[in-house]
Amino acid sequence: MSPFERDLALALEGVSFLPGSKDKRFARDMAARAKTEPDRALTESQAANLRRLGRKYRRQIPRRLHHEETPA
Repeated sequence: MSPFERDLALALEGVSFLPGSKDKRFARDMAARAKTEPDRALTESQAANLRRLGRKYRRQIPRRLHHEETPA
């Protein structure tokens, strides 16, 4: 898990989701993984879903996490 993905997963933990939504379940799972296994890589599908949630809930997360910064 990259530092950006870890920060995004932890930020999504504080988002308000609809009760029982799959987004909520996925976000909580990724936040738990970010805390317990931060060095474990995400699959392409997990990384894409994490970015999708970042876009979807962008108004509830810090602005610095809206877009992954590309290294210089």
